Amino acid sequence: MTVSSAVVAQQNRCVRKFREAEATSREAAKTLEEIGVRDSRLFTRMAGRGVFVDAGAGKYYLDDEAWEMFRQRRRRLMLTLTLVAAAILVSLQLWYWSKR
Repeated sequence: MTVSSAVVAQQNRCVRKFREAEATSREAAKTLEEIGVRDSRLFTRMAGRGVFVDAGAGKYYLDDEAWEMFRQRRRRLMLTLTLVAAAILVSLQLWYWSKR
């Protein structure tokens, strides 16, 4: 498993725990302890992107719309990186053939 796929798996696991705890609205917000999530760097980063919203009193909830936008942004980034890598490989191959 690559580092990026491990991070994606952790992100998905964290979101799943929020859903299982039914912490998906301000009214249903819960503490991280109740949800079973640690206050990790991954959590802080996702909270910074609006995926997890601080409802006050140490309680958080999952913003499904922000989660979907986060996932779309992640997919676009991966697609962009893949296309850049492919372009570099094609350029290298063309350069190699021109030197023959």
